Amino acid sequence: MEGVQRSGRELYFFQDLTHTNRSYENPRYKGKSCAEIFELQKARYKDLVGQEPNTKDRTVISKKTGKERVISGWSPIREGVAPIKENTKLEDFKPFIEWANSNGLNVIRIDLHFDEGYEDEENERKMNRHAHIVVDWMDWSTGKTAKLNAAKMSEAQDIMAEALGMERGESKIDTGKEHLSPTEQKEKKAEEHYKELLKKIEELMNVKTGLVAKIEDSWKYKSAAEEGEKKIKQFLARFEQFRKEYEELVTNLKKKLSEAEKEAKTAKNEASSLREKNNKQYDEIYKLKSVVRHWKDKYEDLTTGKEKSQSKGFKI
Repeated sequence: MEGVQRSGRELYFFQDLTHTNRSYENPRYKGKSCAEIFELQKARYKDLVGQEPNTKDRTVISKKTGKERVISGWSPIREGVAPIKENTKLEDFKPFIEWANSNGLNVIRIDLHFDEGYEDEENERKMNRHAHIVVDWMDWSTGKTAKLNAAKMSEAQDIMAEALGMERGESKIDTGKEHLSPTEQKEKKAEEHYKELLKKIEELMNVKTGLVAKIEDSWKYKSAAEEGEKKIKQFLARFEQFRKEYEELVTNLKKKLSEAEKEAKTAKNEASSLREKNNKQYDEIYKLKSVVRHWKDKYEDLTTGKEKSQSKGFKI
């Protein structure tokens, strides 16, 4: 939906569909927010390992590609988003939950959102139905996070796609190609555009060289005839035109490169900001649910106590 936001269209939570949203909460974590679970995991890690976990990201250079990449710090809680259909049910995620359990993971909660989307120019709804899947990635017997290789992660995606009736793209294990992140895709596109501009500039420079050579030859015979002078003026006009086009191409090239760098930086910042914002929103929602559940229990306790009291005071 980032593309929708950049286009200026407004995102909606369609309230008439909010009642169709569904949630699953693992009983093991019932009543606890992600922040509370994270604190329990940190304490468990410290008890088992003897030190605080390193939660900071670090940057390394890939020996294969030579590019920098960020390795996340200790992250025992991870969230994924999967597209869903209008008829998707919580029961459809059972194969994934079973797969997670068999690989040392525990699904904390699953939230199905059927009420998000936007309206196009013709006021037609374009829905963005999706599921948020929050997973406990920590091995509680060691305090360390599970290490799943690319084949295992691909297997998880296959199971999820099959369970939800979605099509899977070609695996990089089969194609041998590395998947690019959105930022890397923008960088690749900018690089291809840069090479294309360089090619055009080279062609223009060749034309310029030929024109200059012709102009120099023409100057030798300027005094010979009026026809020669006319051709020189034509060549000069064409040269000026090509010179302006050349300068315009160079200016546009610098502008495109600058925009590409800004877009790449903005995309990275947006991703980080959205992830932080989502985590905060989910924490607030979970805390609010805990408060509601607490007061609901209080109310039921009071109601039950009142009924018992009235029953004891009435005799036949």
